[in-house]
Amino acid sequence: ERAPYSRRVRMIDVSRRDEIELGARQFEQILQQNRQNVLPKYDPRVQLVQTVGERIAFTANQPDFDWQFAVINSPEINAFCLPGGKVAVFTGLLDSVITSEDELAAVLAHEYVLKSRSVSRSLLSFLFTRSLRTSNKKSSS
Repeated sequence: ERAPYSRRVRMIDVSRRDEIELGARQFEQILQQNRQNVLPKYDPRVQLVQTVGERIAFTANQPDFDWQFAVINSPEINAFCLPGGKVAVFTGLLDSVITSEDELAAVLAHEYVLKSRSVSRSLLSFLFTRSLRTSNKKSSS
């Protein structure tokens, strides 16, 4: 497979479907672990993330993604996008760093492009290959 933008050749051992399923499972797990801190949909910060996120999703043109957006009440200054369009933003980022929709859009686009598209698939492939090598070493000893 060729990486977007750089067009470099990379080997991916994880199928797109598996990657999307893994992202969905991990997102549900994260939301469950933080269930007391996930803000309700009527919170203005959730509505902001939803609105800006939907614009990113439209531009991303990934019809097989089931985009979901969540805001987690935490002082952590962070956001993430998991495979399949699962996005979470922490209130620490929204309340102390982000001052406009444009800034939020830049953060969400960064998370989508760098983590969801190219880096995560390469990392998953690397970890999968590494785990195979590790299990082969154990079985041969």
